[in-house]
Amino acid sequence: MNAERLYATGTQIEFPLIKAGEQNFNNDPPSFTAGDVRVILYTSETGAGSAGDSTNLPSHIEKGSFRLVLTNAELTAKRIQVVIIDQSATKEWEDQEINIETYGHTSAQHPRDRSTTETVFIQAIVDDIMTDIVESEGSYTVQQAFSLMLSALLGVTTNSGRTLKTPNGVGTRIQGTVNSSDERTAITATPSSR
Repeated sequence: MNAERLYATGTQIEFPLIKAGEQNFNNDPPSFTAGDVRVILYTSETGAGSAGDSTNLPSHIEKGSFRLVLTNAELTAKRIQVVIIDQSATKEWEDQEINIETYGHTSAQHPRDRSTTETVFIQAIVDDIMTDIVESEGSYTVQQAFSLMLSALLGVTTNSGRTLKTPNGVGTRIQGTVNSSDERTAITATPSSR
């Protein structure tokens, strides 16, 4: 079974158990004891992880479904492997393994916080792109370049086309200076700030 959880944040995992030697869910709550549930923390991509008994033992929910509560410390790794093996002489359930990948921390398997809504995440990307400098001579950001292009393509013109305003005619974005041959000799650009 595979799952994803927020790094270093206690959680609970629901999982099924199959009766030993059968194909049916284990509807009878088994007797979990220390050593039945091992938690292995993998803090790097390679090498063995550190292992220990789980802080908590699973509880039966209903109809073969169980719940294991993991602590903050048990989620401080890139990957966590939870192994549930009956240590008694007569096994009550088939072995179960839960593989967890963490997110939301620089030490996690996936550093980005996946609990953040996609809208917030996408807006952060857009904001980052819009503030990138695209023309170093004038230090124009993408947002400013877009406002200048919008005025040049769709803006209201005045002064024989030498002044380019916003599409609604309120703000002046580009002001051109021309010589007697009607050649542009200078430009004053006033892009929007946002």
